[in-house]
Amino acid sequence: MRFDPKTHELKITLSAFTRFGLWSASIKGRGRRPLKIAGKLPADASSHTLLAVSLLTSLRSVSKTEATRLVETSRLAITRPRVSVATSDATFAAALTSKMVRQDGPPLRTGRNFVTELARQVARFEIDFDPTPDKIGILELQNFAVQSIHDPSESVPPAFQPLAVAEEQ
Repeated sequence: MRFDPKTHELKITLSAFTRFGLWSASIKGRGRRPLKIAGKLPADASSHTLLAVSLLTSLRSVSKTEATRLVETSRLAITRPRVSVATSDATFAAALTSKMVRQDGPPLRTGRNFVTELARQVARFEIDFDPTPDKIGILELQNFAVQSIHDPSESVPPAFQPLAVAEEQ
């Protein structure tokens, strides 16, 4: 699904590459430059943890001033910016949705520290999960993360490897 400024103010695409512990996100919005973010966690991190960090970082990149501007410039009477989230893992969307509405559902397999901060950030927005994510866009994000963060052919000590990268388009 492409970004539609009539229904949402922001479009976030999330991707997790569990083999290397890489996460990535793409943020597009009305009146904002597209942004790609990628990062690395330990390789044993779960897919939900990688996606939670990706969503958390994406939402934190939207300042309070920008969120207020998005609400004020909307033609509809909204109180919070509407965000469409597409993810590579449907179980993450189901688990986070059940957590947001405080109902029983699939477990969210991530640490409590991520859940607490994610709850703070999610409260700032109206979040809808895209039922049909763009598979090509998700693969492009994974490719961006692998090229920007992880390069197994280089013998760089872990202390000198980047943990997160952001790129404006």
